[in-house]
Amino acid sequence: AIGKMRQADIIIEPPNINTSSYTFTPNVEENKIIYGLSGILNVGEDVIRSIIDNRPYSSPKDFVLKAKPKKQAMISLIKGGAFDDMMDRKLCMGWYIWNSSEPKKNITLQNMASLIKYNLIPTETEEDIMAKRIYEFNRYLKSECKFSKEIYKLDERAISFLTEIDCLDLIYGDMFMSAKAWDNVYQKWMDVFRKWITNNKQDIMNNLNDKVF
Repeated sequence: AIGKMRQADIIIEPPNINTSSYTFTPNVEENKIIYGLSGILNVGEDVIRSIIDNRPYSSPKDFVLKAKPKKQAMISLIKGGAFDDMMDRKLCMGWYIWNSSEPKKNITLQNMASLIKYNLIPTETEEDIMAKRIYEFNRYLKSECKFSKEIYKLDERAISFLTEIDCLDLIYGDMFMSAKAWDNVYQKWMDVFRKWITNNKQDIMNNLNDKVF
């Protein structure tokens, strides 16, 4: 259908966040057809209703604040050209993805999972490598060996690792370990990462935000 319109020298304009309606709309004076919002992937009736009800918009940011679109709908609108008369399309997509990825404004030990995921933690020394292994082992204990709030029931893998790091004295009854006793060991090792974060906070935060983006 678009091909036939173009063969007849009729201009097919991309959707426009301020002027497009639900369906395709003719503009007789300018010999154009404006693309309808319902023809855009991931843009349903509820989104279209919100778009029309909250007009006009002065910028993509103004639109996000007023219409509160879901992520996939917003991405489809940007790709479809709905904001082309406000902002370069690639810049608009970059702006939206950066802001919707919720960039970190602070870095603590709670961000360790993300830092490990994106290979951002130090691995230059044996202490660094062991601290990472201790962190991963702690996650393993909590997911696989939690017997109660105060006690871990250890499996062969856990006992093997505790043997490797000379912590067999934490085990009692052949397979149990106090969560508090383990946490004392764990927190001492996490000081390795706490010190690293304290000394490199801004760089770590920037690197993590770049990776997430």
